[in-house]
Amino acid sequence: MLKKKLILIVVLLLLGSCTTTEPTQTAEQGIVEYGVVTFNGEECSVLGPTEVPTGDYNFVLKNLSDYNLRMGVVRLIDGKTFQDVVDFQGEPGRYTPFVPFISFPFYYTSDHKVYTYSLDKAGEHYIGVQDSKKTHLWLCAPFQVIESRSE
Repeated sequence: MLKKKLILIVVLLLLGSCTTTEPTQTAEQGIVEYGVVTFNGEECSVLGPTEVPTGDYNFVLKNLSDYNLRMGVVRLIDGKTFQDVVDFQGEPGRYTPFVPFISFPFYYTSDHKVYTYSLDKAGEHYIGVQDSKKTHLWLCAPFQVIESRSE
C-alpha cells in the first residue's frame, strides 16, 4: 500500500511539472490531476483549468517559501464570488478566521503536498494557502465546478 502511494506521488509530481492546463487521469482510478498550486512566499499561482466537471481531483502544492503551508479548496455559497472573498480579506496574506459564505468540500491527504478533493457540488470554488500557525492566508485563484456529463 505504501509503495502504491509513493508511486502515485512520484507520478503526480511528474505530471505537475507539465504545462498542461487540462486535468489528466492519474494512476488511481477515478481521481483526476487538477494541476499545480505554487507559493513563493508572497503570492500563489495556479496551473490548472478554470472549469472542471464534478469529481475527485488531486491538487499538487509546490511550496517555494519558508512557511509550513496547507492548501485548501473552498466552495462559495449564497451567490458570492471570488472577488467577494478578496474584498472580505482586505489585503493579501491577512488571515481571516471566518468567512460566512464558504463551504469546504471533503478532502483527504497525508503529506500536505498532494491534496485530493471530492468536488461533488457545482459552483464557484477557489484555492487558497495558509501557514500552519493560521496567521497568514493567500487567495490563489477561482475556478468553476460544473455538473458532469453523466449526471
